[in-house]
Amino acid sequence: MAYARYFKRGKKRYGPFYYKSVRMPDGRVKSVYLGKTLPKEETIETERRFTSRNVIIITLLVLIVIGVTSFTGYIILRPILVYHTETLNMTINTSQEYDWKPQNLGELNSIKLSGSVIGNGSVRVYIKSQGKRYLILDRSLLEYKNSTLFGFVPFVRAENIVNTTQDIVLNFVDICVDTCFLTDLNESSYKLVFEMENGTILEIMEINYTIVEIEVVEEKTEKLKELREKVIKLLPEKDNFKMNEKPRFRFTINESVEPEDLGMFVYDPDQKLSDMKANVLKVAEGEFDIELSKVRAFRPGVYRLIIRKETYEEQTEFLWGVLAINTHKSIYLENEEAFIGIAVLDNQGHMVCDADVTLSIINPRGEIKKLRTSDGTIEVSPECRVYGVTNLPDYYTYYSVSLAGTYTMNLTAITRNGVRTITDTFEVKKQVDFDVERNGPTRIYPPAKYKMIFTIKPKKDYEGSVIEYVPSPFDITPQNGLTITAAEDIKTLTWNMKLTEGYTHEVEYEFDAPDVSPYLFVLGALEIGNWKEARQWMIASDVPVEVGYCRNLDTADTVYELNQSVNSNSSACLNVTANNVTIDGKGYTLTYAITDTGIGVNSNGYSQITIKNLIVTQTNTTRTNSPAIRIYSGQDNQIINNTIDVYGENSPDAYNYGIRFRNVTNTTIVNNTIITRTTCDYCHGIYLTTGSHNHTIEHNSITTIGDNSHGIYSTGSSQQTIYNNTIDMQDYYSRGIYLYNSSNNIINQTTITADQQADVMRIEQYSSDNIITNSNMTNLLAGGWGIRIDTYSDDNNITNVNITVKYYAIT
Repeated sequence: MAYARYFKRGKKRYGPFYYKSVRMPDGRVKSVYLGKTLPKEETIETERRFTSRNVIIITLLVLIVIGVTSFTGYIILRPILVYHTETLNMTINTSQEYDWKPQNLGELNSIKLSGSVIGNGSVRVYIKSQGKRYLILDRSLLEYKNSTLFGFVPFVRAENIVNTTQDIVLNFVDICVDTCFLTDLNESSYKLVFEMENGTILEIMEINYTIVEIEVVEEKTEKLKELREKVIKLLPEKDNFKMNEKPRFRFTINESVEPEDLGMFVYDPDQKLSDMKANVLKVAEGEFDIELSKVRAFRPGVYRLIIRKETYEEQTEFLWGVLAINTHKSIYLENEEAFIGIAVLDNQGHMVCDADVTLSIINPRGEIKKLRTSDGTIEVSPECRVYGVTNLPDYYTYYSVSLAGTYTMNLTAITRNGVRTITDTFEVKKQVDFDVERNGPTRIYPPAKYKMIFTIKPKKDYEGSVIEYVPSPFDITPQNGLTITAAEDIKTLTWNMKLTEGYTHEVEYEFDAPDVSPYLFVLGALEIGNWKEARQWMIASDVPVEVGYCRNLDTADTVYELNQSVNSNSSACLNVTANNVTIDGKGYTLTYAITDTGIGVNSNGYSQITIKNLIVTQTNTTRTNSPAIRIYSGQDNQIINNTIDVYGENSPDAYNYGIRFRNVTNTTIVNNTIITRTTCDYCHGIYLTTGSHNHTIEHNSITTIGDNSHGIYSTGSSQQTIYNNTIDMQDYYSRGIYLYNSSNNIINQTTITADQQADVMRIEQYSSDNIITNSNMTNLLAGGWGIRIDTYSDDNNITNVNITVKYYAIT
């Protein structure tokens, strides 16, 4: 049946345009354009149904209010996805932008590309709309196409890689990264942005996209009850699963179906379709159990399960592996002390170091012992935020066991993502054949190698195999007496040993985990003859996200590390759009605003941002309004150990700041070198404005070269702690520290020098109750002032300050 569509561009309405939905042999629905006039062979009935969606929606509301019993039919508005493919046949060998105007207009749901990459260089393709970019293709991801076990493939599929003596050719089909699921994209044209490394060629054959359309279905009322009864109902018993647990769900459907009639889809924490198997068991007519496969390695976080039968579907979200517990023994003897390690991960699988953690341990008598981070009985490792080799679990505690039996552990963590809870157990026995202690990491940094060490105290003589199990991608360092066998997703490590009662034996192995992150690995259980550990060992893998180009940093609770120097022509190079983001420059250089106005690092409305070990530079002497670091509206940030070197236009109102804050609170600015160069007016080193309070600024070296370019300028902002900084001004009317409507600041052990006619320090316009102490201020130029206190600034306390000037010391 045909239908009409209308489009609005501004205030104008265009149409009708006639379409027909055709179901293809593979089950997809394709929208076919019929023209601006309805063909004679098509009925006009659908025109009435689509003329005004507002009228239909109002009619539906009326039906809801007065009921449907007096009507002979009803209308359903049903969103459907319509698939479209356009041939592009483009060859791109340089970075550029391309105007893409879809032949079919509507709200985009997905965008995928097909084609090939020739060469070794980097290639990225984005779609840009209203200032936002979404990554479609990243060449570096194509190279992992064969590694499906660990979910390297964030797109639909990639075809063969062709190797020749001159080039590598990567053919791909239906590639999408950030564009597999889209919302709120409804434009008539878009920009396709190509970022290409020299010498690399990208051939785009087709672009495939889906559009959300509204299908109007008219049904008879006698079918209403039947339709409503055909609802899939999920009956989940819980929504939080341990990493070594199989997620299991039960659902019902009021229809006679078999498991093979149902579609099961599992989406991972990146909302990409997972290849994880869902086993369905029919337990009764219309009642089913779903169980996901238990694996030894997977991505932790929030998963989504969808069950579909034709047009009916139901879905649920669940957490998998976001909490983990390790006990250094799986079986304890009575009256021993247990060492318990805990890992807390966020919805994307990254470590969380600020959770409120409670561990309730219930002994066989039912007695409860509560251990908490809030009272210090659970300790947070000082290495928790370290991305590297660590020696302690992120959270750990001690517990004294007593009588034999099963001990239940209820672990709860309150995080920014919500409350997470799991239950686990360990065993205590009066006696064991083998007393085994396991010493290994709870969280790893994948590039490094680690050791797992077993201390075995046999209670009887034994000669035979000692067996450990690890995920198959683990690379095990060979050693004498160790046999390694691999099968499917597991490697078996076997030692033939002679264990003597009364002696202590050690067994160890060195492993190199695959470089994937965030990920979870399950090891064990260790077996000695008929004895085996009562628990498996769990390891979280977390590494920073590597950054080699300017981009949005849009994943919360994530560390981004530069792996090379980056350049930006305009706009913001690194744009933070999430909370708790760390940028580790690793000593690389970010060069920004090369051809137009821009920002080095930008954030607007986000908190807990850390910027460290980064060189930020802007070298264009014609540039204006281009700060190195700009943060608006946030709190609890850190700017540590950076070098900022900013040039700018030699003119009034250049406004090229080293660091600029607006409405930002509680930031630590420590160990930075900040230089603003040329005679750039208003190029302050650190500029705190409009409600930027409670900052700690210490051990920084600040140099300004330009009129009215202050070292630290606090205006409309108060309660700063400025300690042990070195500030040098080299042009007229520049102050080392300028307080304007800024009160309750503490300035201590700070050295300020001026080389031109300027106040070394100025306090002005209701800047009161400031403490300046133990500092040195020097200006040997004739006409130079020391500390100048102006209008309505009272009760400032200046003690033990050495001021050397040729004009007024304090006035």
